[in-house]
Amino acid sequence: MLRIPAWAAETTPVFVNGAGAARGKAGSYIKIRRDWKTGDTVRLILPFTLRTEEYTGFDQSETNQPRYAVFHGPVLLALTGGFDEKDIPRLPFAACDAGKFLVSRGKGCFEVKGRPFFEFKPYYEVQDELFTCFPVFDWKAGVHTPQLAVERYNLERAF
Repeated sequence: MLRIPAWAAETTPVFVNGAGAARGKAGSYIKIRRDWKTGDTVRLILPFTLRTEEYTGFDQSETNQPRYAVFHGPVLLALTGGFDEKDIPRLPFAACDAGKFLVSRGKGCFEVKGRPFFEFKPYYEVQDELFTCFPVFDWKAGVHTPQLAVERYNLERAF
């Protein structure tokens, strides 16, 4: 059985020896029944897409605006640049619109359209710089169109 991770936003194709064998939905399992031979290969294509999850932990914004984590596939992204440690950065669009406003710089890094001083990068690449993994998305400044899955995220699950 092959497990298709829940973060895989699209149907995942599975190939055996280069031929299409199955398709799986996110968060499911695929069973391939066959007589396996030495040298058989299985290949999955797991699409990395942008998604957001609402942060519901202890450290909320003073204005009670929702904060969200941004993921690229399974990778948590950290927002760097353009803010100081007293402020929680605010992005001028709804969390569900992140895919429209984040422009790939390659290697899992994204620039924020209209805010080139902000950069989302994989959390594991953050070094000696100010960052947040839970910026505020100011939905009043943007247009709300549900293109990006928004799920609740509780920081306590990470421990």
